[in-house]
Amino acid sequence: MEKLDLQPFIGCDSLPTLPDQISRVLDETSRASAMDYNIVQIIQFDPAIASRVLQVSNSALYGYPSQIGSLQQAAGLLGPGVIKSIILTTPIFERFEGDAAIHRVGIDYHRLWRNSAAVGAVAGALGRQFDGFESDVCFTSGLLHDLGKISLAVLKPEAFLKCFQQSKLQGRPVLDVEKEILGITHVEIQLAMAANWGFPEVLKTRRKQSRNGKSGVPELVELAAGLAAQWGFDDDLGFEEEDTEYLTELCASLGYSFQDVKARESELKNYANRVAAQI
Repeated sequence: MEKLDLQPFIGCDSLPTLPDQISRVLDETSRASAMDYNIVQIIQFDPAIASRVLQVSNSALYGYPSQIGSLQQAAGLLGPGVIKSIILTTPIFERFEGDAAIHRVGIDYHRLWRNSAAVGAVAGALGRQFDGFESDVCFTSGLLHDLGKISLAVLKPEAFLKCFQQSKLQGRPVLDVEKEILGITHVEIQLAMAANWGFPEVLKTRRKQSRNGKSGVPELVELAAGLAAQWGFDDDLGFEEEDTEYLTELCASLGYSFQDVKARESELKNYANRVAAQI
């Protein structure tokens, strides 16, 4: 298979969303004016729409003095009229140029969206539980944690599926398989797109220790993703070990024990279920 270049991903200014998401927005806006409904409630579980809102809010057009890392903050800055316009101009899969390939390979995009929403929900909840975190930023970072994977699945669906099939078949980490087959990984795609879209560092950084040795949002999001996968909200795309020992290490790096999290498992899992049901 031909190696991929980052440029098509960097040049992408929006990703398509699921038809049901747009239908839900149209139904809501038909019953109320743009000023009367809580716009964040509509977009907060959709990674495609959320990424576009953050991209616009961080553009030079608005000239905000600091970068926006929270979907809630972005919505407040732009206002419901602009948000509504963004939503209604978001492409849907049926009209997306890669539609034929998307349907031919049979990727479960609904499951990808559910995974993003569940990880966002769990990350936001953990952000409220753990000291020193902004829950809105944790939520947004969790929602967009697999933006690179979604982008690869949308723009290069056949290459995407080949990598994840090989990952499962060989029991190898999907990043290793992507690098071998495509020459780039979905993490590299995500970092390049986030940088081009003007996202703040907290939304560009994958798991990495900060300079003072303390862990931060990337570790919390990775913990949320691991928990969501254990609870049945994985994307089922690629070999990913659900290692409790690794999750325990992540908790310790955040200054908590895994038992602190397990004590809230029922609450967190139920919340993730409620969120995923909205997709």
